[in-house]
Amino acid sequence: SVVLDYERNDRDYCTVFYEKESLALWLVEEGLANVVSYDDNEKSSVYQQLTIAENRARAKGKNKWNKSSAPPVYRVTDTTLRSNETEKKESKQKAKQFIGALQRAGRVGGIVEHVFNGSRLKVSIPGESCVIAFGFEAIRTPSNRDDDTLGQEVFDFVYDKLYQRDVELIVDSIDQGGNFFGSLFLNSKNFGVTLLEMGYARTNAGTVDFTNYAHEYKEAEEAAKAKGIRIWANQSQKEAEPEESTPTESSVRLYKVKVSEVVDGNWFYLQMTDDATTLQKIMSELNAEDHPIIPNLEVKRGSLYCAKMPDESWYRVRVEKFDKDKACVICVDFGNGITVDKRELRPLSPKLSSAPIQAKECKMAYIQVPAVGEDYGEEAAEFFYNMSWGKDLLASVESKEGDKTMVGLGDGTDLFNASMVEAGFGIVPQSVRVTEPRKLNMVKALREKEAEARNARVGRWQYGDFRDHESDF
Repeated sequence: SVVLDYERNDRDYCTVFYEKESLALWLVEEGLANVVSYDDNEKSSVYQQLTIAENRARAKGKNKWNKSSAPPVYRVTDTTLRSNETEKKESKQKAKQFIGALQRAGRVGGIVEHVFNGSRLKVSIPGESCVIAFGFEAIRTPSNRDDDTLGQEVFDFVYDKLYQRDVELIVDSIDQGGNFFGSLFLNSKNFGVTLLEMGYARTNAGTVDFTNYAHEYKEAEEAAKAKGIRIWANQSQKEAEPEESTPTESSVRLYKVKVSEVVDGNWFYLQMTDDATTLQKIMSELNAEDHPIIPNLEVKRGSLYCAKMPDESWYRVRVEKFDKDKACVICVDFGNGITVDKRELRPLSPKLSSAPIQAKECKMAYIQVPAVGEDYGEEAAEFFYNMSWGKDLLASVESKEGDKTMVGLGDGTDLFNASMVEAGFGIVPQSVRVTEPRKLNMVKALREKEAEARNARVGRWQYGDFRDHESDF
């Protein structure tokens, strides 16, 4: 309970009780606070008890009254200081020093110190002795600026729920500005899901599939859409507005990835390197469980099951299609496909069926490459495999095409999109249209590589301009 003691300078000063005990009295008794009184009219309702407690704490030399020992020193690195260019540069460097430890730590405890807007927070992490700028991965909320009524409502909701609250974070990535991104949990529930369920946020279509909670985020967003609440209150108007499907210029981030399956020269699956522990946990739990035969199990296309592969290990699989008594499945955590007897499929436990899918289906953005079975298709696939397999890579999300994520892919030195074009296996369709300066420069560089490959008669250009006979370009 709270008792209002007095007002001063438009502020209320109160005594807070927990189970009939004053919290201020607890602090004073432990020597962690001292008593202040300005005049006879501005005193706590338990002022007399406070002064007695202070005298006792002084007499016992508790904490701040202990003159024989220096008070403890708490050193914290604040990576959010941005008041001038020097501070910005230093904060970026400090932030980069913490990203590895935060990613390895998994869930870390924190306290929300400030709310910038509905999806950007300042969070103190005592366990790592740092303060970070944190944003929800793949989630956007309306701005609370420019008299945006909904934006202010979102801000008030987030402020009320999170400010000065204990939370848990999973840090996934960091951008070039030193801002951290990931998932935040309040009372063990993903707060991003809460925002989406209430219609206070929408997913970023270009990056949501690269998160560990893509399924939950999409389900929550669809539920809010179906209800037509808040962001989705005027669905027709929202659909008429252009949807931003990719990160803005300033927020483009590079994801650490590795190729887990190559289908052809421009169709492959990526695993997030930082999610390796999650994948190991999924595989360990999956193979530790018993998977008895379920008679007359109803197998549905598009649903998740588990199946034993030739290496005698169990994998999570999704049914793509049927061929009589056979099921063509995809290992959702690796991307490889296989055909199994439908009777070999087993249901997944609720925990494993809801665990994040680890392999992301991708293509290289802004280029087209022949598929296996087409002219130069096998050569293109082999070239891409040799260039990418077994390496630590970086990917930027450029756009979405159906279920596939269009990426810029490279090893930190070479951009593989450009390497495929330079080798004569990739071409830049005339239909490519981009507006952002970064993407314009990327497409321009790809077209220059294409011209060089055509003039050098390499790869598909060996016998001249093969596109003269193709109507698609």
